[in-house]
Amino acid sequence: MYRRRHRRRRDAVSPCLHERRKGRDRGDEAGRGRQRQLHLLAHPGRQLYHPERSDFVPVGLTTCTAVVAGPGSMAPCLPEFSNAHKGQIVVTKQVEGGSGSFTFSLSGTGSSITLSGGAPGTTVNLTGSFTGLAPNTTYTVSESASAGFTAVGPTVCTTSFGPGGSATCAFTDQASGQIVVTKQVEGGSGSFTFSLTGNGTSGSLTLSGGSMGTTVTLTGSFTGLSPNTTYTVSESANAGFVPVGPTTCVTSFAPGGSATCAFTDQAKGQIVVTKQIQGGNGSFTFTLTGGGQSGSLTLSGGAPLVTVTLTGSFTGLPANNTYTVSETVPAGFTAVGPTVCVTSFGPGGSPTCSFTNQAIGSVVVTKNTTGGNGTFSFTITGPGGVTMSATISTTGSTVAGSGTATFNGLAPGTYTVTEAANSDFVPVGLTTCTAVVAGPGSMAPCLPEFSNAHKGQIVVTKQVEGGSGS
Repeated sequence: MYRRRHRRRRDAVSPCLHERRKGRDRGDEAGRGRQRQLHLLAHPGRQLYHPERSDFVPVGLTTCTAVVAGPGSMAPCLPEFSNAHKGQIVVTKQVEGGSGSFTFSLSGTGSSITLSGGAPGTTVNLTGSFTGLAPNTTYTVSESASAGFTAVGPTVCTTSFGPGGSATCAFTDQASGQIVVTKQVEGGSGSFTFSLTGNGTSGSLTLSGGSMGTTVTLTGSFTGLSPNTTYTVSESANAGFVPVGPTTCVTSFAPGGSATCAFTDQAKGQIVVTKQIQGGNGSFTFTLTGGGQSGSLTLSGGAPLVTVTLTGSFTGLPANNTYTVSETVPAGFTAVGPTVCVTSFGPGGSPTCSFTNQAIGSVVVTKNTTGGNGTFSFTITGPGGVTMSATISTTGSTVAGSGTATFNGLAPGTYTVTEAANSDFVPVGLTTCTAVVAGPGSMAPCLPEFSNAHKGQIVVTKQVEGGSGS
């Protein structure tokens, strides 16, 4: 009897335990609304556990309690199990005009993703995801700054989704660009400064170089600039150069683009004035006109009987213009050659205008008299048809007198001086003399000197005695 009851109880319990194993094998998917009955005949009170799945999150407790009141009793396990399917946040990244790596972080998880790609001159869309996220939660996706790119729009995205949902966070970056500055330097060397303004950006760039007599192109860049913005590049003035064309450039560029601003400067030049002074000392003035310029230059110097060269310059003159340099010849000198020079030059050029002056020579005539003083006339003739006259009034005693006259403004050469007759005097010796002006500024005596004797008289006395007659 005992054995039979025991066998029946074992037979009654075994099917119940077998059914629990099937339930485990099949899995308890409460999220899909499936229900299983567990027959607990041997033990009237049980607690059941619901194992978690990686693609779901529990909603509520993961345990329930059921009380089987008696044999054949069906008890609900409460509370019921609920699960929500995990979701994801898709990150889309639009990359315009360049290639780079972009990092995004997800709040509350400590996780991040990096998207890499892009290409110059095109727009590329990159995609990545934060997966396995609990639904009905607020998430924040933040983009880290990427060197070489400018964010277009927000860099933070706050979103959420329902069970099994998928939210999208979209970001856009534009590749930074540059403005290339080219500087053509003609005829000289210098430093050139450029300033950049626009979109709250400012900067400065200095280019240095160049060479006398040649054209050199210098290049520099303003980099890391936001695209689709208007920028202005301005050139500062350089005292030794003249700009050719605009000194301001307004430009813009697309993402990852490169715009060019070109500037040209010509080196200023000079006109060198050389002044050769022969035989004297003086001050010489030169004036400059042409090319919208004017100026004056004075050179002083020289020495008697020698040749001295003086030098000066008109500087800071714009190139490719016609200039005229004119000399004012001072008294006491005569010009040898032109007194006007017309010239021009290229960038950085230095032409020369040469002038020559000779100091004017002179001839000194000496007049000696005996027996009284008088006034005498002289005429000088010489090279180039020169003819001049002078008078000498002698002074002194009735025994001897003298005087001199100087013929000035004479070029080098041989001169003849002729004395005119004086009715009160008779010449003593020649009435002509010769003088040689040896060089500029030379003073030559006319030799032989002139000498005259005052005419005299014989007084006749006639004593007539006793009569009258002729």
